[in-house]
Amino acid sequence: MLWFCYNITDLLQNIGEPVLYERKDAKFLLRFLRARKFNLERAIQLYSNYYKYRRKFRHLLMPFHPRHVNNVLESGIFGVLKGTMKNKSRVLCVIPQRWDYLTIHPNEPYKTFIMILEKLVEDEEVQVHGISILDNMEDMSWHLAYAFVCSEQLQKGGLVELQDSFPIRFKGFHMLNQPWYLSMIMRVVRPFLSQKHRDRIQAHGDNYSALHEYMDVVELPSNFGGEGSSLESDNLKKFFEEELFEYESLSSRTVSISSGRE
Repeated sequence: MLWFCYNITDLLQNIGEPVLYERKDAKFLLRFLRARKFNLERAIQLYSNYYKYRRKFRHLLMPFHPRHVNNVLESGIFGVLKGTMKNKSRVLCVIPQRWDYLTIHPNEPYKTFIMILEKLVEDEEVQVHGISILDNMEDMSWHLAYAFVCSEQLQKGGLVELQDSFPIRFKGFHMLNQPWYLSMIMRVVRPFLSQKHRDRIQAHGDNYSALHEYMDVVELPSNFGGEGSSLESDNLKKFFEEELFEYESLSSRTVSISSGRE
């Protein structure tokens, strides 16, 4: 691990656009190596992209702390399960119909999503096994989909670029009750996804039992076709409150990076 730390500055200069204000401690750098299966060149590129992404989308991400997205935390749009998929990946649930797009700006769910990833990737098990996303689109309106498609983070590539700019492995994306017009949205997004990520998108329609192949039914929330407790709207707020001290440190680090201060 030390050889990676010692040589990182020289290697960054070799890719032609050095990253400033980078964090170089071994614990942080290790997640980039794991995300790229210890391929040094690819890990360096991911490390560089991570900071470029935050500079490019700083206006969407700042201020970066859960207290600034409290309306999203209380809405129940997102939830993080304590259990894992059968492939050992952690599970992020999404219930888009809980998003009141008239009162919650599209930047807020996007920012919250990045915060969730930052918190999850602190866990070494997540660094190794990645995450899977379960998206139950039941009762998702066309107006909601339109607000998402027209959002700045989709129009300017914020969500698509994330696949090459964040040190986490996306192991699966499972959609339930996807509406007929989703195919139009996917035509916009799919060409920008890597083939690996395209292959990991699964559309199950109203076949909830299809998820049982990927996750034990007792671990799966009842509103995702499982026997577990329903995913309540306060799930995400509890997720952040449990480790608030660690997140305070993360927030301070991210603000420093984004504002260009060492």
